[in-house]
Amino acid sequence: RAAALLLAGVQRVDFVNDNAGRELLFDLAPADLLLRQGWARQVVFHLKDRPFFVSDAMPQDVRAIIDLLQAGPSHPADNQGSNLPPAQALGRRLEEHLAAGRLLLDSAPFWTSCLMFRQMPPELAGKLAESDLVILKGDVNYRRLLDDRHWPHTARLEEIAVYFPAPFLALRTLKGEIMVGLGPGQAEELAAQDPTWLINGKRGIIQ
Repeated sequence: RAAALLLAGVQRVDFVNDNAGRELLFDLAPADLLLRQGWARQVVFHLKDRPFFVSDAMPQDVRAIIDLLQAGPSHPADNQGSNLPPAQALGRRLEEHLAAGRLLLDSAPFWTSCLMFRQMPPELAGKLAESDLVILKGDVNYRRLLDDRHWPHTARLEEIAVYFPAPFLALRTLKGEIMVGLGPGQAEELAAQDPTWLINGKRGIIQ
């Protein structure tokens, strides 16, 4: 469903980013793909203004990754000719996206607050309302969608989070004891197979 939406072409996709390092690189690569293919005219990253957890992605982390990509191979012989190595070419495209305003880096104090998404400030909610799709990354953002409450596993995410100001896609590795959107009996079956299925990080969801 998400692919069908994006392949049809949209104006804007927002990421509520989670971790720095490789995960942030794996946010930047699809952002470049969306822009390069014309599937989105603009991508906005919503990053932390300071680390809530030590691994949280901030604007300076994006800048650092793009600089490292552009620097290219450490051996000069690897950088000969007109064809750049793929990683270096990615870095240069990302730099161009930033310069042209196609890729925007935003940070707001809300992302490192104790508030749930239901309590999002009107100004930030208004920004997200302009997006065609908000991609929410990580376990904490999922918990904030659900008010950090233990809903029945069969409860529907779209009904609980009906307040959210834009269509969203939640990507999450299960590391906390909160989960919705399952079919009848599915949670019990998983628990019988693996008593720590909700917290051991071995499963992920796309909702």
